[in-house]
Amino acid sequence: MDTSTSIASVRFIDFRSSSVIRAKRNLRFRRLVFLTSLFSVSTKTVADICKKRRQVELFCKWIKGHLRINSFYGTSANVVKTQVCVANIVYLHVAIAK
Repeated sequence: MDTSTSIASVRFIDFRSSSVIRAKRNLRFRRLVFLTSLFSVSTKTVADICKKRRQVELFCKWIKGHLRINSFYGTSANVVKTQVCVANIVYLHVAIAK
């Protein structure tokens, strides 16, 4: 196991040309298995992509649980960002007022 990247092993198996990356978290010692078809990038890059994706999922879960956004008023990125920012400002004002 490479201690600098916490990647335990890399195996290439034939699930329609996918690779399995087993990563071990330092804090919890829980094994994570990533299936990927990205052979041109390193295993550390794949693990970092999955970590960042998880952070985005947790942020979206927090937004859904804390901000009162029932529906978005538009579909463009600017409208969604503006609505999330306004909802976050309102949430912070209410939190400060308490």
